[in-house]
Amino acid sequence: MNGSVTKKLVDFIISTEFEDIPNPVIHEAKRVLLDSIACALGGITTVKGRLGIAWAKRLGGIPEASILGMGDRLSCTSAAFANGELINALDYDAILVGSHITPFIIPAALALSEKVKSTGKNLITAVAIGHEIAARMAIALTWLMNIDMNGEGKVVTKFPPVYGYSQSVFGGIAAACKILKFNENKTKHAFGIVGSIAPVNSMVKWWNTPPAALAKYLMAGWVAQTEITAALLAHAGYTGISDILDGEDGFWKYSGSLKWEPEKVIKDLGREWYFEKIEFKPYPCCKAMHTALDCLIEIIEKNDLRPENIEKILIWLSPQIELPIWKNEDIITEIDAQFSMPYIFSAAALRISHFLWQEWLTIEDIKIKNFMKYIKCFPHPEFGLKIIEDANSRLAKVEIITRDGGRLSIEKKYPKGSHFDSSLRMSDKDLECKFRYLTTKFLTLDQINKCIEFIFEIEKKKKVSELMDLICLKNELEI
Repeated sequence: MNGSVTKKLVDFIISTEFEDIPNPVIHEAKRVLLDSIACALGGITTVKGRLGIAWAKRLGGIPEASILGMGDRLSCTSAAFANGELINALDYDAILVGSHITPFIIPAALALSEKVKSTGKNLITAVAIGHEIAARMAIALTWLMNIDMNGEGKVVTKFPPVYGYSQSVFGGIAAACKILKFNENKTKHAFGIVGSIAPVNSMVKWWNTPPAALAKYLMAGWVAQTEITAALLAHAGYTGISDILDGEDGFWKYSGSLKWEPEKVIKDLGREWYFEKIEFKPYPCCKAMHTALDCLIEIIEKNDLRPENIEKILIWLSPQIELPIWKNEDIITEIDAQFSMPYIFSAAALRISHFLWQEWLTIEDIKIKNFMKYIKCFPHPEFGLKIIEDANSRLAKVEIITRDGGRLSIEKKYPKGSHFDSSLRMSDKDLECKFRYLTTKFLTLDQINKCIEFIFEIEKKKKVSELMDLICLKNELEI
């Protein structure tokens, strides 16, 4: 490959304007902003959200940017910390190329937009560029699952010894540089700084250590703070490594990646947009469970099954569920609930609305704890093979054995929310419904309607700060 990856990304950031971005990409940027705000307000009452807000308030600083929903104005770094924690608190945020990217991009872009009084058009441009770069970095580095055929013709799934989302800082810094209208020199140094202070990839240790820590696979608040710190240091004249992504000793090597495919970062950059493949979650839990949840809910609703009718539920899905965090039955915080298969599938089997799965009354419901013994989960034997045949496949099967000896089963290849099928894709209406539900206890109906309208027309708005003013709780909460 000829040329520097770092330089080509810097050139892309500087040269790309709103008018250069395809309309479908612009629309997805609006949708992800709407969805992120919904997730953030929904996360306000969680443990992770409350602590994130409290810490941001303690940090304080010059009043430059707002905590989503709260109205508090703090320094842009402090506000971005809180907003990162809030967006990721419910694990309800969007997924792109199999990675959590959005909570590592949106907070810094929003906070800096307020600080410099950016237009809506500039924010959407930054959001699109940031997601695109983060997605390309993710596919160029180590993947979560390595699925191959071995010498005996069998499918083998391996998980890496080091994995995480640390590379998302490059998407976040790209968005920050675009908001601040950096030139080539400042953008290059901002990349070098953020790459030098990017968090380590600790996800493997996290998923092997239940109950689930609040920091999760990567602390979104800390990433946002890191990105803004790097941007403001570069603005002040601080220098970074000018080719941070390049060479045998570049970011890929010291971040612990097993591979580096730089051509995937720059191929058709600006012409092909991975951002169009973003997927929105219909359920507030790990995406690895979603296809099986679709199966389970369909069986229960079609057959009008009640808990007392169920003898056992057998579930086959991603090999990921063999990892400790997904087997955990010790539900202490909302984070445990998001990743515990016994908990999530029990809540769904008991017909509890998914909007209530992380409410404390649900988490403490003894009926869910008692039902967990009926849930049995296994890796689907054809999961890896189907991914080799079709990269979009997320095969799962659910079989319910009833107390009268009946057996009801459904197998599905793709979950709701998949980007490539219009019948599965989350529509604008679906996202509006999700927004309304997650924000209704915090905002008035008038605020909700105006916020939705503002976001879908954001390219016409002169100040992003007007959006933040719309998202202010109707009642004070004690955090």
